[in-house]
Formats: sequence, structure tokens, C-alpha cells
Amino acid sequence: MYKKLIFFVLAFSFVLIGCEKKNGQNSNISEKALNIYNAKDFVKNYYSTNRYEQDVEDQTSAAKQYIDSRIENKKENEKLAVVFDLDDTMLSEYQYQLKNDFSQSHEPKMLWLMDGKMKPIKPVLELFNYAKSKNIDTIIITDRDKSMRRSTLKNLKEQGYKNWSQIMYYPEKNSYSNKEQYKTDMRKQLTDSGYTIIVNIGDQQSDLNGGYSEKTFKLPNYIYIIE
Repeated sequence: MYKKLIFFVLAFSFVLIGCEKKNGQNSNISEKALNIYNAKDFVKNYYSTNRYEQDVEDQTSAAKQYIDSRIENKKENEKLAVVFDLDDTMLSEYQYQLKNDFSQSHEPKMLWLMDGKMKPIKPVLELFNYAKSKNIDTIIITDRDKSMRRSTLKNLKEQGYKNWSQIMYYPEKNSYSNKEQYKTDMRKQLTDSGYTIIVNIGDQQSDLNGGYSEKTFKLPNYIYIIE
């Protein structure tokens, strides 16, 4: 399955928990969750204004600064790499989510992904090209499996991503308990092969946890969470 979706739009939602005193007694814990209509409205406003792109640009700008500082301290023969997640890091599925009222139905979403219509997240495309201009290897670790290879390559190239060093796909037969374990293992393999991963960027915490990178940069995603 392309993504194990844990939360829907209410990934943005928060719970306020507090104890009150009523008639001299502590009341039961009260919970107030954000209404799903308001949550969707927040997401639409956030992505349709420049708030989303600005938050992404803040992260990619910081990543560029780290790349510059790291190059200055590069050791002889050190093989540097920047690792990118793909979905909602390099390419955005927000337009699909908006059109389908944030539905997470698997089959329609897979068909849309196979069409290769995702648009680039521009600050990340700029970071990708920036890393290449500094002769740093760009490596993509995606949750997609190889059945989506053709549409993935087509979509990336059409949206301006070219000449990456390698793409690592999710194995169809695997023993990983979750996506975090898979991505950690891929970074370990890269490290064992001689790479120093100086930057790891993704929209999920599971893209970033587990080590084997010097710096991590988390992009905003208020639509879903992947373990």
C-alpha cells in the first residue's frame, strides 16, 4: 500500500485537556477537538496563501546554508549526499486532496498518482538543483514501490527534477514494520556504502527519525501522518 495513513485532516487538530473545579470538586477531564469543517478550512487557507510556501522556503533556505557551511569543512574524498523524500516533499498532492475533499480512498488516489500529475514544490526543486550545483549527490528515498517507477520518473522529469544520483523504492517483499524503519535502513545502506548524508528533508517525522544524517529538515504537512 502506497501510504499507511494514520490521521486525516485532523492531523492539524489539537485537544485541550484541563481540569476544572465545580462546586468545590474537580470535574472530569474535558476535551475539545477542532471541528472537521474548520480543520479543512484551515488547511485550504494555509495552502492557498503564501504561508505554506514560506514555511517550506524557511526550511530549504536553512538547508542551503548548512550545505554551504558543510562544503567549507568537507574532508578529502568525502562523498556528500542530500536525501529527499518524494511525495509532498518534492511533488505536491495537495490539488488532488482539495479536489476530493481530502478523501484518503486508496484506489482513486493510486490511479491519480499513476497519471503523474503532481506539481513541484518549488523551494524544494530549487534546493535539489542547488545541491547538484555544489556537486553533492541527490538521493530520493520514496514510499512508492517499483510498480510506480515509470510514472514516478515521468512526473519528476516533467516537473524539472533531473539527473538525481539514485532513487530507492519501497521493496514489494520486505520485513519492515513501518516506513520509519524502512527509511532508516535505506540511509544506513547509503552510509555503509560510503556516503555522508549531510541533509535529510521530508514532510513526515518518519522520513527523518532514525539517524544516519547530519541535519534534518521537516516540511509542513497538515493533511496526513505516516508512521
